[in-house]
Amino acid sequence: MSGEAVCAGFNAAPFYRLLGMTASSERPGEARVVLPFRAELVQQYGGVHGGALLSIADSAINVALATTFEADEVTATIDIAMSFLAPAGQRDLEARASIVRRGRRIAFVECTLIAGDEPVARVHGTCYISRRKP
Repeated sequence: MSGEAVCAGFNAAPFYRLLGMTASSERPGEARVVLPFRAELVQQYGGVHGGALLSIADSAINVALATTFEADEVTATIDIAMSFLAPAGQRDLEARASIVRRGRRIAFVECTLIAGDEPVARVHGTCYISRRKP
């Protein structure tokens, strides 16, 4: 599936639109997802909530993988681990994901979250690949 088609589907999906995320991909196996700062994403200490950070990372990981799919393939995250490097604060976020290794059924994807020009988290995701059921 082309990166353009994957990103168009992502950008039209209600959950991603609710959060304000947009995806792009310049080549198969890579993705960029942007989440503009909004006050609704802030936790009690004043910065963007970790759940929003995990959402953007998981999204970028799955978009990167989906850019390598045949038309009937789908994915689900099996495992995701995030290591926080710095507070995200009240800044726009960007997730940059790329496939480390893709097999027939399992893929390993890495992602870096950036706020401003500063890396704020590193993420490793493992995803299951299957065929869409009729």
